[in-house]
Amino acid sequence: MGKDGFGINERPMAYELIAKCYLAVDSNEQADYYIEKLLRLNDNFTPDEHAPQRFTIEVTAMRQRIRATQISSVSKKNEDIDLAPATIQIITDTDIVNRGYKTIDEIFSDIPGFDVSRTRGVVNAVLYQRGYRTSNTTDRTLILVDGVEDNDMWSNGDLVNMQFPLSNIKRVEVIYGPASTIYGANAYSGVINIVTKGEDDLFSRKSASKVTAAGMAGDGSFNTHYGNATIATRSKGMFLSVTGGLYHSDEQDLSYYPAYNGDYNFSNSSYQSALTMAYSSKADSILNVMDPGHVYYHDSGKYIVPTSYAIAQAHSLDSMNYRKTFRGVDPGKFTNPKNDYYISSKLVMGDFKFQFEYFDRNEGLTPDYNQKYYALNAALQNWQVRQGFISAKYDKKLSDRFTLSSFSYYRISDRGKNAVLTPYTSYENGGFTASKGVPLDSLAKGVQPYFTPTWKSTQSNQFRTELRGLYNATERIDFTGGVEFRNGLLEGDYVNSSLPDPLANGYTHDSASYYSVTDLGIFALGSYNNADKKFNVNLGGRLDNNVINGDFGYGSVFNPRAAVIYYPGKFIFKCIYSEAFLDASPFQKFSTTASRISNPTLKPEKVKNIEFSARYLVGKKSSVEVAYYHSAYSNSLVTATVPGTSFTQFQAQGKARIQGVQLAAVTSISIFSFYANATFSDPYAMNTNVEGKDSLTRMGDIATFSANAGVNMRLLRNFNLNVRVNYVGDKPTGPGTTTSGNPYTSTPGYTLLNGTLGYIIKKIGVVQIRADNIFDINYYSPGVRAASGIQSSRVPLPGRVFYGQFFLNLNK
Repeated sequence: MGKDGFGINERPMAYELIAKCYLAVDSNEQADYYIEKLLRLNDNFTPDEHAPQRFTIEVTAMRQRIRATQISSVSKKNEDIDLAPATIQIITDTDIVNRGYKTIDEIFSDIPGFDVSRTRGVVNAVLYQRGYRTSNTTDRTLILVDGVEDNDMWSNGDLVNMQFPLSNIKRVEVIYGPASTIYGANAYSGVINIVTKGEDDLFSRKSASKVTAAGMAGDGSFNTHYGNATIATRSKGMFLSVTGGLYHSDEQDLSYYPAYNGDYNFSNSSYQSALTMAYSSKADSILNVMDPGHVYYHDSGKYIVPTSYAIAQAHSLDSMNYRKTFRGVDPGKFTNPKNDYYISSKLVMGDFKFQFEYFDRNEGLTPDYNQKYYALNAALQNWQVRQGFISAKYDKKLSDRFTLSSFSYYRISDRGKNAVLTPYTSYENGGFTASKGVPLDSLAKGVQPYFTPTWKSTQSNQFRTELRGLYNATERIDFTGGVEFRNGLLEGDYVNSSLPDPLANGYTHDSASYYSVTDLGIFALGSYNNADKKFNVNLGGRLDNNVINGDFGYGSVFNPRAAVIYYPGKFIFKCIYSEAFLDASPFQKFSTTASRISNPTLKPEKVKNIEFSARYLVGKKSSVEVAYYHSAYSNSLVTATVPGTSFTQFQAQGKARIQGVQLAAVTSISIFSFYANATFSDPYAMNTNVEGKDSLTRMGDIATFSANAGVNMRLLRNFNLNVRVNYVGDKPTGPGTTTSGNPYTSTPGYTLLNGTLGYIIKKIGVVQIRADNIFDINYYSPGVRAASGIQSSRVPLPGRVFYGQFFLNLNK
């Protein structure tokens, strides 16, 4: 028997009757109190067809308010955002509109805990969460769309970029650190869950309309055009929405910068270094038969050194061939267009929800590659990824104590027909050293530098199903548990072709090129919530098992999570311990090069994280939160030489120690709302010498300090002004850091001012003018992967740019 006199089985009906009675006497506040208690017992409660309309409207409104304060991305059950066992940031659809974002990656420049490398290359932006700099794209953060994983199956990389329609986002939930342990593999540095809009978000509770729409469209700098829209309909017990989007941009023209101007003009000293060879009898015998009419080298005894004539010839051949028409285009002309499209659908019928998503990212990747080694034209440097899923979810409250959930989805992905890399074999970049042995011999024979385009593709698919239950044992104790099964057929390596469409023109693949990957996960979580003593405890964990082709895999891994939350008065204190693991991608396990071999038994990376946070609730709309974390990483991937061979392979040998502090504050006063946040990061990789002693190496391309702030102002009723400031400190790189191949010692810090002015058209939407980098400063983003010069070490970012856009929302 509860304190209100009702048993747990009697409460839903009692609360419903009491709420109706209070509404009948116009006591809305008391009615809402009992409706809230009803919905917290049964979030999916639906009034019957004979219920008063007023009661139905209040239930819908209260459900929206409750869901706005709940999150399911931490523990796979609805929890109060303030009391969930994690550090969390929420970006709402209102934030998206007020700030005038045009692509989803822009969100992460305004929140704490992220270092963003926005190169507009192989992906628009790489997100390094909480100081963990990796050599891949965003592969340590798990990206979800309504709970469906959206990371690339072959590389683990993030694919959610320009193509995703912002007008269909209800909110973006950002979980920091490995607190989402029970999600299993790859919920490692954090989780980003993109929650799309449903019936309650697209239809006003007071509207009788059966059809509505939302969308956005924009145009601006760099010949950028984009648009997306959602059309939704509803009838009794059914909701259907369809969303589509297109994005095109020529992107910033980097040909004004020396690294991208197509002028293959390198210094004499650079050629001197590239053409100088260590003396050997083989080299000497080749060079002795050179054209005697020209002197190509000096024999210094220890080295074979090029003459000024040889250097001039090499420079002439390199520069001439770099701009010679190849496959109908100028390889040295910088182009970098983006052409993406997206389509999705959602169908809800009673307790069932079905979803579909498919997108095609077809984008130039030229900023990521140095012209010294590659072509600059997107016709020869392009990346395409196509991915989609279908999902089915069933949620049913079988009793007042037990809720059953079933969630299944099937994913597919490939690289399409247009993913191509085109390296340049030249004298200056050492290409002839590797292919001919002696570059001066090739030079004397008049061998021409050349491009070698290779189109690449992969195909992968995966089926996943999960059965999960939530049992409310008492008012204070509940248990969540479930089992998850995955099976995928994943490509082991690229299908390569000298012609477009590798799957049609590439090498013949047999079944050994694909790997059947089976994962089984079992998870359980118990929670004790004492509202009287303001004290919560969460304990749980997950056991995962992995088998590849029935013979190998990483075996079994267990990861625990424990949290204590104390919330007296206006304070909320959290202490969280969590572990997680990252399963190496098929790329890291199976792909090979001329010098790298596969490692199919690669162990998963592990992280152990301890976190303390304190939040002070100044009022309903104001709070300040500080969080300290310490993460110990082991089995981090490194490229190591295989003993007894000249080959390398990915091996789980690395360690890292990363600690940091996040600060976040929000407040609203009258027509103003403010936010501010800051991040301090202290990230180090650990190296163990032959004596077993550890030394620390600073993570490259990670700022020690960064901060963001913004203010939103509602002016003259119909105008909305949003101003944001981003400060990013210097990012150490080069010698002494993990990006030691970078020729620079740091990527300089910067401060940006961005603003959006909107005019609100009642019941229709918002028209906006947006300006980025208002002070027109010059600044750079670190290159991706090793940023060593073969792939760009720094990428210039745009000066002042403008966009005009329109957000449509017929629900308001």
